Amino acid sequence: MTTTPDSPLTDRYDVPTGALSAWSHALHAAEVGLLEAYVEARTWRGTMAVEGMPLDDYARLVCRRSRGEVVRLRRIADRIRVLPETYRAFRLGFLTLAQLGAVCDRTAILSDSESQRIDGIVADAAFAGATMSPDRPLAICDAQVKQLLSAREAQDAEDASVAAVHLSLQPSLLGGGGVKGHLDDAGFATLTAAVEASAGPPSPHTPRSQQLAEGLVALASQRAEGGRARPQVVVHVDLADVTDTVAGTLSLGRPGPTPTITARTLEALACHAELIVQLTEGERPLTRIAARTEVPALTRQAVLARDRGCRWPGCDAPAAWVDVHHIVHRADGGDHDPDNLIALCRAHHLQAHRQEWELQLDPITGSLVCRRNGTLLESRPRGRPGALEAPDPQPDLWDLLDVERPLPAWA
Repeated sequence: MTTTPDSPLTDRYDVPTGALSAWSHALHAAEVGLLEAYVEARTWRGTMAVEGMPLDDYARLVCRRSRGEVVRLRRIADRIRVLPETYRAFRLGFLTLAQLGAVCDRTAILSDSESQRIDGIVADAAFAGATMSPDRPLAICDAQVKQLLSAREAQDAEDASVAAVHLSLQPSLLGGGGVKGHLDDAGFATLTAAVEASAGPPSPHTPRSQQLAEGLVALASQRAEGGRARPQVVVHVDLADVTDTVAGTLSLGRPGPTPTITARTLEALACHAELIVQLTEGERPLTRIAARTEVPALTRQAVLARDRGCRWPGCDAPAAWVDVHHIVHRADGGDHDPDNLIALCRAHHLQAHRQEWELQLDPITGSLVCRRNGTLLESRPRGRPGALEAPDPQPDLWDLLDVERPLPAWA
């Protein structure tokens, strides 16, 4: 003890050199050991005892933890099953128990798969902590959670818009009729681009609304005659804002807001429209890229002849309503081989992309298997219920009697 006359305290304790660092390491080791006990307790069916007393009592009475801290330890021990890399960073001393608890709390609103995506990113930031601010891992965690929540909101909005899709044709008592309905962002962008192109440039002699109506009829006539127009849709991608989930915004070429679309919708849109991707960085335009994914006409005809309509299990949509879907996406290296293509109606095509179904086609039998989160669905090409086994041949009567077969009279 030393005396400091100028201080209101009469005694001051000078910490020995290196002692504070040693105490810090000892405290962290104690926290690691206590949390590991709670992690191990999760695998026990009964109550885990330490030195003859329940673990919660040991943590409170011996380790001097409050009831709130005990509850927090239990919550962390349950949560780190989906954050193994972040837990490893804590055990190695790159994160404190408080930081680990904060990561667990901030990812609690996410699904397990979303938390696992964040896990490695936060752990990498923790391992780089020697050259970064100690607050950096939590800041990165906050940014990743915000990004995933923003993507989830965009996906929920898309799903709600898809659920509201409808179209009605209403005859008029005065003759003719009207068209009324709602399309999702991708469908509306596709229809707008196709009708605008079919209607041609504005004319000073014809109202634009009449031109658009005539363009829609022309599209229907073209489809009825066997043509298949591919509308051109422009997607704006800002490299400063793009994420793994949110792809960009659609250009509708009409007044109103520009809808944000997700990567899964962009994949589906590329299957039935010619995409023009406008890359920007902030306000600075970079380049335009034509994303060409059109299936050759002969290949498309072969696929439709094989599938005869939508191949989604339980769907009876005819061949005239379907898109040709790449089982292995073009972005992942998939090609236009018929074994990599399957016919899906527009609704099930979007569902396959948005819900991330895994499709597998047997090129020999034509059987299609759809998997997602443990659910397995199967369908066969129409008119092919499966090969029936040939009946066993009837036994020869003379072989059963084990006697010599008589010769016919003409022999």
